[in-house]
Amino acid sequence: MKVIWFLSGVVLVMFLFGCGSDPTQAEIVTEEDIPALTRALENPKLDPIRRGKAASRLGQTRSAKAIKPLIKAASDEKYATTIRISAIDALLEIGDPSILTDFATLAKDKSVPVRQRIMMGLSHFKGKKKEVEPILLEGLRDSAEEVRSQSLKSFNELGLLPPLADLERLLNDSSTDIAISAAEMVYRKREEEGAGSLVLKGLQNQQVGVLKYIIAAAGELGLQDAVERLIELTKRKEHVLREESAKALGKIHDLRAVDALTALLEDEYPDIAAAAAKALGEIRGLKAVDHLIRALEHSDDAVRMNALEALVAMQDSDERCIEKVR
Repeated sequence: MKVIWFLSGVVLVMFLFGCGSDPTQAEIVTEEDIPALTRALENPKLDPIRRGKAASRLGQTRSAKAIKPLIKAASDEKYATTIRISAIDALLEIGDPSILTDFATLAKDKSVPVRQRIMMGLSHFKGKKKEVEPILLEGLRDSAEEVRSQSLKSFNELGLLPPLADLERLLNDSSTDIAISAAEMVYRKREEEGAGSLVLKGLQNQQVGVLKYIIAAAGELGLQDAVERLIELTKRKEHVLREESAKALGKIHDLRAVDALTALLEDEYPDIAAAAAKALGEIRGLKAVDHLIRALEHSDDAVRMNALEALVAMQDSDERCIEKVR
């Protein structure tokens, strides 16, 4: 009986691969192996691991002749997900841009892992950004967090930034990591028309990681309409929000911020007090001169230095500053 089973296995291998060796096990494969590898890939009697290996070997041929069977395997929802992903990876190894049309279709596949793999694979086509971007946008609007996240990563790897309208939606994504990545992209797109309005909306967000980037963008843009909200944020318990708000208010140069910044000179964290001192110098907040003079006795070097520089900036307007900077 064992002999019969052995002979049956031999017959199956010969049927799949001819009389030669099994190309799925070979170290090197060529175009001549494509027919045998295709038969192995498409054979439902083989286990998924073996079929996935056949797909990988097809990719290693780097031949355009392997594209058609690999596309078929990647697109067939009856195939195991592992086989389909192996086929996608093999297509990426071949690297022919002609597959992007099929990738656009696969970006709408029912399988989340397949859609996620497509989003990852698109980052390989750095020379085809125009063709890739619409497919990545599909990923940003996907219902699955994994797909949206991978799409954003590929946008970054390709040096692309999504439209502001998509970023606005992603700022409120259910995934904190996605929302923070979107906020960082908003910061990078802050000079684009319409970004100021989005930044003002973003300041109402409650996620610390998101606010960090949005606050910085408000400061860089000098948004006067953001001052009142930034003053509120100087009172938040989160260290990073108080510091970033102080920096932003200094860049906006609005005297409404002087009282809030003066209060931050007494903050328990020296880096926040230092940021407040610098901001007061940028605003030229004369109401804070006495507080800045006291800050010259602070235990932290950065606080003392920034307070001194602030007083130097205001010496033409207040004699008390002149006495301290001599």
